[in-house]
Amino acid sequence: MVDEAKPLLDAKLALGGATSEDGMFSQQVKPLRVQIHRMCGQILAGMQDFVACEAEFRTACDKYPDIPGLWMALAKVLDMQGRTEEANAAKATLAALQNSM
Repeated sequence: MVDEAKPLLDAKLALGGATSEDGMFSQQVKPLRVQIHRMCGQILAGMQDFVACEAEFRTACDKYPDIPGLWMALAKVLDMQGRTEEANAAKATLAALQNSM
């Protein structure tokens, strides 16, 4: 529902007449989605479902490639699966992000 709310909030803001809460909610969508991906990934990892965990973090990295913590989590789950080369690629992206900050 969070993903569905964002375009509606943005449209309301663009048309004018939006409340201060609308602007606040629009700004909170990205942090909320990132947190949802992190929590889902952590739950899946705790269940030892590393394939689904990896898929969750890949989706998160695709949607929010500017969030270093997501790349770190993806690298971690890839390392846990013994996929060192892919984990190193995720770590390189993480390092590039950290260096650009």
